[in-house]
Amino acid sequence: MLNPSTKTDGLLSTEDTNKNAFTAAHSYLYLYFTDKTGFVDRQGTKYSAPAFSGSIANPEITAVVGIVLEAVYDNLLDTPVWTDAKTNAVTTSGAMPTAFTLGYATNEVLASGTNHISQDKLKVMNYLSQLAGTQSKTVAGMVIRLFGKFNLDLVLGAGFSFGDNQTLAQVIDEIFQSSAQRLSMEVEIPIFRLIDDSSSPVRSSDPANEPANGAASMMNQLGKPRVP
Repeated sequence: MLNPSTKTDGLLSTEDTNKNAFTAAHSYLYLYFTDKTGFVDRQGTKYSAPAFSGSIANPEITAVVGIVLEAVYDNLLDTPVWTDAKTNAVTTSGAMPTAFTLGYATNEVLASGTNHISQDKLKVMNYLSQLAGTQSKTVAGMVIRLFGKFNLDLVLGAGFSFGDNQTLAQVIDEIFQSSAQRLSMEVEIPIFRLIDDSSSPVRSSDPANEPANGAASMMNQLGKPRVP
């Protein structure tokens, strides 16, 4: 419930608008709609401003949902932005996440050894978080596509549509996928800090004799049962 003494002209109180999640969402969406570079998420994915053509397409709706969720999780979680020693972003595109650019997240320099996250560790963590997101999206999509129309028609009346059922399904997909990715990454960080990868085998200059890369080796080690 809003405090009447702090109520503004709109639906939000001054207390609400001072919260980091709200200000972050406002800043992120502003960049998304107005800046040429758009918004960049933690993976380095760029969300460019939509081309307005009289209607809002499903990808634009899900993009807004995803950006708002980024703001919420940037406020709730302490996940750092991963960089190299020169503070260059280590992302899929090389682009610096907006969370760091605007000061809503700090950076951590990648390094090997315990209590650190190396580039090899990050590759595995990104794979696992993306896997969690994909699986969550799949389950959520199946449920909403099976039961979504029936429930909406029952509660809100026949013919109701939020864009259409496909739009609603994609919004639910985005919520589950983004949430699973961010939460999975947060859980993985303390686990992977315990792994000492500072003594990884030296790669041979001959590609034919080069062992499996560090990320693949780490996945194999994680998959092996512990010997008592």
